[in-house]
Formats: sequence, C-alpha cells, structure tokens
Amino acid sequence: MLTLTSIFVFSVSGFSEEHTTVPKPVQAAIDASDACYHWAGEVGDQSPERNREISKGTKRDCPEARRKVTEASRRFPNNPYLSLPLLELNYMGYFNVSAAEKEKACKRGVPLLKNGYYKSTQEDDLFEGLCPQK
Repeated sequence: MLTLTSIFVFSVSGFSEEHTTVPKPVQAAIDASDACYHWAGEVGDQSPERNREISKGTKRDCPEARRKVTEASRRFPNNPYLSLPLLELNYMGYFNVSAAEKEKACKRGVPLLKNGYYKSTQEDDLFEGLCPQK
C-alpha cells in the first residue's frame, strides 16, 4: 500500500505559513500587490505585443491591488504582512504613503525580515531598499 503525504506551504509574498497564519483579506492584498509588482517590473524594452500585455496587466492588477491593500490596511492596521505590499505600491506610485506611515510600515516589517520570514533574496533587497536600516 502506497501512502502519500503532502506538506502544503503557501507563499505570502515570501513569507511561509510555517511561521504564521495570515488573515484572508491580508493574503488577498499581498497576492494582488505581487501581481501588480510583477507587471510593473516588466516595463521597458519589450516587443510591442509584450508591452501591450504589460500595460493591460498593470491597468488590471494595480488598481485592484490598491483597493485590496487599502481595505486590508483599514481592517488590520497593524498587520506587519501588509508592510511590503504597502511599500511596493507606494514605490510604484499606486499608493500615497506619508513619511510617518512609511516609517511605521518599515518598523512593522523589518522584524519579519530579521527573523527570516522572507525566503526571496529579491524581496529582501527590495524591502531593505525601501526601509534602509541605520
């Protein structure tokens, strides 16, 4: 008899469920922000067809990301997992974050970074770039 055991770990913008459970609206905001960030990162010298795909993806996903991050931030104002999506959207110009709000988001998110919740070097670099440590 063959028994298969599966271990499911889902990504939370580089975070792992092994460490914590994320509320569904926060996860939705993270996923939407990741989709927006993906398209925004591809802007540049592509074929005309690919540029149209990128433009369409950005126009579709970035307003949705803004809406979901705004909604999740209202419901879970101190959730540290919203730090990176909030900062990403601010960096891309889809979210207006004051200097004080940015500082709060960085303070909430940096401990996650230091505790090893991030798996991606790219996200670590991005977060460190958005929240330089002194």
